[in-house]
Amino acid sequence: MNGKSALSLTTFGGPCTATLEMFVPRSPARLSDSAPRVIAASQEALGSMAEIIWAMNPRHDTLLCLSSYVRVFIADYLEPTRIRLLIDWPAQIPERSVSGEARHNIWLLVKQTLANAVEHSRATEISCRAVYEKSRFLLIIADNGQGSDLSLALRSGHGNGLANMRERMTSIGGRLDLRSFPGHGTEICLELNLKA
Repeated sequence: MNGKSALSLTTFGGPCTATLEMFVPRSPARLSDSAPRVIAASQEALGSMAEIIWAMNPRHDTLLCLSSYVRVFIADYLEPTRIRLLIDWPAQIPERSVSGEARHNIWLLVKQTLANAVEHSRATEISCRAVYEKSRFLLIIADNGQGSDLSLALRSGHGNGLANMRERMTSIGGRLDLRSFPGHGTEICLELNLKA
C-alpha cells in the first residue's frame, strides 16, 4: 500500500470508528435500542471504504469505469431523496485511459455537486448528462433549484468552495464551468481532456 493509500485509509478509519463507538451503549441491555443507528453508521462506513478502494484501484483507470461508477453513484446518492433524476448517457463509452487522480477528483467533484444541490438548492429535479468526444469527456449536472448570484458570493468571500472545485479540475488538466442565476437553478460542467 502506498503512502497516499495509507493516508486515505487512516483519514477514513479514525472518524468512522469514533462514530460507531458513539452509537454503541456501555450497557449490553441497551444494545438493541442502538442497533438501527449502529447498522446505519456501519453501512455508511462500508460505503465510504468501497469508494476509497475504487478510487485507489488502478484496474479502474479507464473512462468506461469512471463513467459507469459515476452514473451508479449519482442514482444511489439521489435515491433516498425526493429529487427526480434525469440521466442522458452515451450508449457506448470506450476503454480510454484515465489516471487514478483524474477519476478520484471527478468523483469527489460529482459528490460535492450533488451534496450542494441536495442540501442547499431546494431542487425538485436534477439532470445528469455525459458527453464523449474523441479528445474530451463532459459531465454536466444541472438542478432546477433556487440558484444563486455567483458574483455576489465571490465578492462576499463565500466562493472558496467554487475556487477549490475549479482548482481540483485544473490539477488534472480539465476545466470546470458553473452557471447559476437566482431562481433559475445551477449547472456545473466538468470537462476532462483525454490523452490521445
